[in-house]
Amino acid sequence: MGSKKPQPPPGDRKPTANEREAFRTHHRPGQKLTSPPPPPAMARQLSVSEVMQRTGEKRRHVLAWINGGQLDAVKVGWKWSIAESELERFARRLGMRLADIEATNPEDN
Repeated sequence: MGSKKPQPPPGDRKPTANEREAFRTHHRPGQKLTSPPPPPAMARQLSVSEVMQRTGEKRRHVLAWINGGQLDAVKVGWKWSIAESELERFARRLGMRLADIEATNPEDN
């Protein structure tokens, strides 16, 4: 009598080499591989000091805007981080002119 090895149910079978490769590379067999889209550009973040330079206001005024909810900011550790686009929105709402500090930013040199 020949001993026939029992076959596992279809869902429990071992994947073939091609199936393993397709799973490993996250694509279906025959599908053309493409690069993922680039991540969206992150908005430039400003410190309270940079906001002071751009607005010409004192630190206490910038912090009052943040604490009062008028200027959206995120606290990172001990420091506040303000998106440049948020500062521009805030300035437009108040009719405030912003100074351009791109050339004087010491981090860029």
